[in-house]
Amino acid sequence: MSNARSNNNDAGIDPLLSQPGYVYHRQKPPPRSRYVRATAKPPKEKAKGPNEIIRQTIVAHIVTFVIVMGSMLVLLVLAVVISNKIWALRQQQNSMGTPRPGSPDTPRILRHEGAARTAAERTLALQGTNRIYLEPETIERYHDVLTLWPYLNDPWMAMGQFYMRMNDYTQARTAFELAIGTNWQSARLFNDLGVTHLEQKDFRTAQQLFSAALADDREYTPAYFNLALSHAAQGNVAQARGFLSAYLSRKPDDAKALQEKSILDVAEGRYKDALQALQKAMETAPDWLVLYFDAASVASLMQDTDKSAGYLEHALSISSVMTVYRVYQLPQFKNLRTSDAGKNLEKKMADLVRTSLSSNEKTGNNLPSSHPMTSLSSP
Repeated sequence: MSNARSNNNDAGIDPLLSQPGYVYHRQKPPPRSRYVRATAKPPKEKAKGPNEIIRQTIVAHIVTFVIVMGSMLVLLVLAVVISNKIWALRQQQNSMGTPRPGSPDTPRILRHEGAARTAAERTLALQGTNRIYLEPETIERYHDVLTLWPYLNDPWMAMGQFYMRMNDYTQARTAFELAIGTNWQSARLFNDLGVTHLEQKDFRTAQQLFSAALADDREYTPAYFNLALSHAAQGNVAQARGFLSAYLSRKPDDAKALQEKSILDVAEGRYKDALQALQKAMETAPDWLVLYFDAASVASLMQDTDKSAGYLEHALSISSVMTVYRVYQLPQFKNLRTSDAGKNLEKKMADLVRTSLSSNEKTGNNLPSSHPMTSLSSP
């Protein structure tokens, strides 16, 4: 035994380490119990200063604000899209005069409305042959439709236009106002209602309605022309010229607008500009008799009797001799009647009378000047 201990000492090993149990525990310490692990304190963190807490609070508030505002923006966009679709669908239904779905009178309404449209088309065809009148059947059919369903806007609009063709502007205004009462508002409807007020000399209301038409559609050209007429009727030449220029910028070759421009030019003593406008209008509407009478008048104001006689002579080719002769007797042609050009014109008219006694006289296209543009008459 003494030999063994001496051997261990010789090997440099502590006698206590030579015991098996002691060596085992030194090499592999016992695991910590679950209780010790569960109750062990976490490592201490560095305490946050007040500035760090404030910074984190501000960041959290900003993030929350951004999330809330983003959500509200998404909801707002969604609401706008849905409302626009609903509004477009409603406008489409109103413009089509669609009855309420499931109405027990719907088949009858559609049947009568179809008959009314057929009668209206026949009336328009008759108007195209200069037989300008309204078939009683058309009014009767439309009244049937509106008795069954008074909120259809198309029949009210059509009736208003037919009454305007009959120059019954009171009835036309009533029909257009009832069309607006169906919650259907459009530039075309505002314009035509404005025409009824313009024809009845209610210029202020007419201007408001024409302006409403442009507010609904800035490119609805008849409203520009009608605003020019309403201002010209009140003597507001500058305002009338502004609206007429806006119209001509969109339709530079419109003969009716060019003829109205010549009237404004004459009012300001710009005879040369007036004659140029009339000559341009003649290129677009060579058979419009009024243009030649106006051009002859302007030339007479310019003391150009030869040119004045030339326009009246051209009018003889598209109108009757008696029509031209009556115009020739107007006061503005006094200088022409005493000139050689006027005497030659009188001789030519006398020759035409002798040769046309047994023939039918030409009527010409004697359209009224300065007449408002409706949705049907606009180019």
